[in-house]
Amino acid sequence: PPPPPPTPQVGSAAVECVLSLSPPATLEAFHAAALDKKCAAYLDDAHANYVLQALLAHAPPALAESVCTELLKCGRLADVARRGVLFRALDRCAEVEGGGLQERYFNAAAGIEVGKMLGVALPEKEGGRMTVDVNGARCLNRLLKFDKVWSEKVMKRVQAGLDARTLKCMCMDGFASKVVVEAVLEGGGAEWVGEKLKE
Repeated sequence: PPPPPPTPQVGSAAVECVLSLSPPATLEAFHAAALDKKCAAYLDDAHANYVLQALLAHAPPALAESVCTELLKCGRLADVARRGVLFRALDRCAEVEGGGLQERYFNAAAGIEVGKMLGVALPEKEGGRMTVDVNGARCLNRLLKFDKVWSEKVMKRVQAGLDARTLKCMCMDGFASKVVVEAVLEGGGAEWVGEKLKE
C-alpha cells in the first residue's frame, strides 16, 4: 500500500531541518515567501511554531531582529504553550544592543511571575527530585543576560520570587543549577544565593 500522507508534524520537522542547513539568503527568502506578516499564524499552530523557532535560531542578525519585532505585535508570547518561541526570541534579543528591543521583550515577559515561568514542582518527599519547565528556565537564563539595566530588574524579581527551599532544590538539580542558578551567580547574585542557602 502507498505510504500515509505526511502529517503536519512531519512536515514541520522537515522544514526545521532544511532551515537549520540553509545559508542566510535562503532563510531570508523563506521568510519573505512564507512568514512575512504571518508570524501570528505560525505562533498559534502546535507544529508550525517549531518552524518559527528554527528560523529564529538560525537567521542572520538583521532577519532575527525583524522577526522578533513582528512577534511582539502578535502578543501572547507569555503563554506557556509559546514558551519555546519566547526563548528563541529572547536568545536573539540578548545579542542586540540598543534599539529598544530588549526593553520591549523585558516588558513582554514582565507579566510572568518567576515561579510560573520556571514551572517549579517541588519534590513531595525529602531527597526527591524537583521539575522545572525547560523553556521557562531557558527564558529566565536569557533575561539574566540582557543589558545591565534590564538584567538587574530581572535579578530583583528572581530574588523576590524564589524561596529558600526552591533555591536549594534547584541547586541540587543538574539542569536547574546549570541554567538558572549559574546565571544568577554570574549576574551578581552570589551573595543572595549564599544567604538563602543558610536559611
